[in-house]
Amino acid sequence: MHNMYNEQRKLQYIKEKTDITILAKNGWYIFEKTEPRETKYGRDLCEWTSEEILDFYRYYNTPSFQALVMVHNFLDGYTNWCLINGLIGDNQNHFREIKTDALTKCVNTNALDEKIFSREELLEEIRQFPNYQDQFVFLGLFEGIPMKGDCLRKVKLSDLNGYELTLADGTTRTISKQLRHVMEEADKETEYITMGTKQRVIECNDEPTIIKTLNRKTVQRNSTLLIGTRIRKCVKFLGYEEGITMRNIQDSGRIDFMRRFAREHNVNIYETIFNASYRETHEKIYGKIQNLKVFWDLYEKYLID
Repeated sequence: MHNMYNEQRKLQYIKEKTDITILAKNGWYIFEKTEPRETKYGRDLCEWTSEEILDFYRYYNTPSFQALVMVHNFLDGYTNWCLINGLIGDNQNHFREIKTDALTKCVNTNALDEKIFSREELLEEIRQFPNYQDQFVFLGLFEGIPMKGDCLRKVKLSDLNGYELTLADGTTRTISKQLRHVMEEADKETEYITMGTKQRVIECNDEPTIIKTLNRKTVQRNSTLLIGTRIRKCVKFLGYEEGITMRNIQDSGRIDFMRRFAREHNVNIYETIFNASYRETHEKIYGKIQNLKVFWDLYEKYLID
């Protein structure tokens, strides 16, 4: 049962915009989240002022800037549709007044504290996992082995020469002693121990890769789903209520890299983002930062000692 303010209008919008992927997945949820604020203000969200919009974003209470941008774009699209259909009293879309800086300030940075962690904290946590394969997923992402091009999923012990790891896309990563050890142990695993309340032992399929599929009737071949499921189960096992994503692990790894780089090269941490030559050192491992100022605003407290 959907609980929406001006439900017929919103159902009409969704019906007309069925080609937009986000509607299928998140549209209902976002409209349900806006309903208490619409009731409070006595107006449809398309008629909110910019201050009311920002109030809603703070109430939305997400630690993810990307999620907030997605919500903002969705509500902006809906408001624009209302504007075209003559449903807004002042004929203005106030969502257009919200700048990136204002959005950044609505992110719940306290909730980020559980999602951004140091190398030492990560190593301490993953030691609790009963499977080295899962330790490899977390430490591999942290050290910059990407999901893109199936690189993480395709890593084999034979791809390693000393501490130089050649990935499926032809690029290389210099890995740590700890990651090498985890890879060696994971490569030996023939069984996978589940992490539910009732632990079970499942035979692994005989594969040369570090991350192995499990010998079940239905085998998960989609790499993103396979690794995403592993991460969710591990995070639940550790007792993190909010959940941790691949992006959180990669961002934590990038922050760790930047802090070490700044110390080792006697560089101001701010320069590791805003000086192009320093930024290149981590972007070639972790990928391009889409918005430098947003990254700094979100992660400044983790970057500065």
